[in-house]
Amino acid sequence: MDNVKSKYFSTEEMTCNCGCGLNNANSKTIRMINYARSLAGFPFPVTSWCRCEEHNSNIGGSKTSSHLKGCAVDLAIADSTRKMDAITALIQAGFRRIGVYSWGLHVDTDTEKSSALWRG
Repeated sequence: MDNVKSKYFSTEEMTCNCGCGLNNANSKTIRMINYARSLAGFPFPVTSWCRCEEHNSNIGGSKTSSHLKGCAVDLAIADSTRKMDAITALIQAGFRRIGVYSWGLHVDTDTEKSSALWRG
């Protein structure tokens, strides 16, 4: 993990869910998601942030997943009103890659991928 502290997200939330201890959370992503969270005014429950290659493979993640770089975050925001408010805050914070799913949102700051808004 870059040496950036998070106001709203714990080290555990940023660490790979498999128990390996990987935490390569990107400093730009941390700053931007903290800002978006402050704008939204409500919690952003994290379901996935950093992923090791093995965990990513085990859950069927893409081989080019931005989670592998620590610059992607999945947020469990299912309520449509909160989801819209979160998307607004994420865009205001500078996110240009947002996936909208029934379970919540995927956001990332991967500079090797094009800006996009998609529905999964």
